[in-house]
Amino acid sequence: MLCPNCKNEISANDQFCIYCGEKIVHMTSRTEDNPFVSVYDDGAPDSADFFNADPSNDQAPDQASDQAPVPPPMQETPGQKKKGKLPLFLILAIAAVLIIGLGVFAATRLIRSPKQRFLEAQIGLINEKTKNLSTLASRNSKGYSGDLILTGSVSGYGMDSYNSYLDGSSLTMKVDSTDKSALVNLDLEIMGSNVMGLDVFFDNKNGDVLFTLPGIDDTLYSTDIVSFYRNVLDQEIDLKTLENGQVDPKFVAAEGLKYGTVIYKGISNDNIQVEKKQEVSPKGVSGTYNCTVYKYVPTKEEISSICVSLADTLEKDKELADFLDSYSDYMLMLDPYDSTYQELHEQGGAAFLKTLADSFRQNADYYGEEFERAGFTWSVAQEGRTVREIRITAEGMDGLVYSLGGSDRGEEYLGLVPDDYYNGMTILDTFTESGKSRSGDMVFTIGGQTMDLIYDMPDPSNLSKLGVPFGTYDLSFAGGDSYYPSFAMQVEKSGADSVYNINCTEGDTSIDLALTATEKSTAVKPSGSAVDISGYTADDYSALVNTLSSKIYDLIYELF
Repeated sequence: MLCPNCKNEISANDQFCIYCGEKIVHMTSRTEDNPFVSVYDDGAPDSADFFNADPSNDQAPDQASDQAPVPPPMQETPGQKKKGKLPLFLILAIAAVLIIGLGVFAATRLIRSPKQRFLEAQIGLINEKTKNLSTLASRNSKGYSGDLILTGSVSGYGMDSYNSYLDGSSLTMKVDSTDKSALVNLDLEIMGSNVMGLDVFFDNKNGDVLFTLPGIDDTLYSTDIVSFYRNVLDQEIDLKTLENGQVDPKFVAAEGLKYGTVIYKGISNDNIQVEKKQEVSPKGVSGTYNCTVYKYVPTKEEISSICVSLADTLEKDKELADFLDSYSDYMLMLDPYDSTYQELHEQGGAAFLKTLADSFRQNADYYGEEFERAGFTWSVAQEGRTVREIRITAEGMDGLVYSLGGSDRGEEYLGLVPDDYYNGMTILDTFTESGKSRSGDMVFTIGGQTMDLIYDMPDPSNLSKLGVPFGTYDLSFAGGDSYYPSFAMQVEKSGADSVYNINCTEGDTSIDLALTATEKSTAVKPSGSAVDISGYTADDYSALVNTLSSKIYDLIYELF
């Protein structure tokens, strides 16, 4: 089936699109055992949740059906004439059915378990904040195609001589990659003359490689990745293993759903406190809000039970075990001396997961006691459908805080161990929104260093070729000290292409770069009669590299 949003091919069993994050509506009820089905971005359940409710479920009030009973169609008896108007009693009956149906529908949306509300609020927020990443992943899911053209100039004391070389100079990289092949053309132009390049083509199916260096060595060389590994690295590789070693986003999504469900099922409603009409002042932002606060404080028995459930799932996870086997083989092809993957390869994925599962079981009680001793608390403050604060604390310290507030302007805050000045990270975004546009001042504090990003985006969802929203960005470091460089970037459209004008200033020296990212690639596959070097040894390759390096050095010396 196709995703209704991005039109990419997805499985009929997918709960959401792995390319753009769009939720796929199936006529499947969300139950306490499957909380991740059909959730709107705003955290509200889909109507499909209520069409298939199981009245025997112990959460029946949360999942009551909103389907009103529909009277059977009226059938005409022989000789009966059709009438132009419905009888009054039938109009009243239909109205009553509609009112009852709407009442049931409203009730099912209002009466849901604390656990469902606790989770849904956060899922909606995460979906909203990662929407651009999902869009970018969808756009590049089958490869990347486009040209990147970089030009530049410098200004400042003693920089004129550099500009004489930069005038008419550019670096161009043309890329056309798919899941079947990868093609790259690299061209360096200096003062209007194309001086050197690199053309590479790789066939993913059979491992064939073509490459040439125009301007340096016009010879077209051909080899293959299997021969290279065998002759140079003394290692046998299997192209199928290379293919299987790639991480499939669908697999990651399925595994995340699997273990997320295990943890969700282990959370008890009894350990989620619900406090209504609470005055909440979210950390890091201004304002006080009337919120419903969901506070999860697990018991040691609950954490211990979740650990055992995770262990049971790990031990039976054949898909994950098969992936670990394939991935360890793949990583050992890239680095045969990596001790971590050597150990995983020798042990095997299933045995590794069994060891991990045994560790979870053996330490389940200890983990439970540690969570309880540390006072682990996970709270969500929600004003209507707006999440005002998420806070995870332990050992008397905030581990993670998200806040949304503000008075004249919006304020959004994210803190990771924010109370630890040197190891913590905080982000405070003070912003203004008007229609689709958003402008603001984002202050990052990481390890005691502060950076300030001022931005103006006409539409944050309108992404350029490289994934940055069109707009202007200015980045500076704490205090505006001249010892630290400052950066400015303007991202704008040029027809179907994207242009990134970048300035870097440090003291009295300024560098200006212009990067153009074209919508389509003009890369050309190298062709002609090729010299086969698939039989080259390590010494042969070393000699070839030395020859090419010497030619590049001579060219640079001649130019400068």
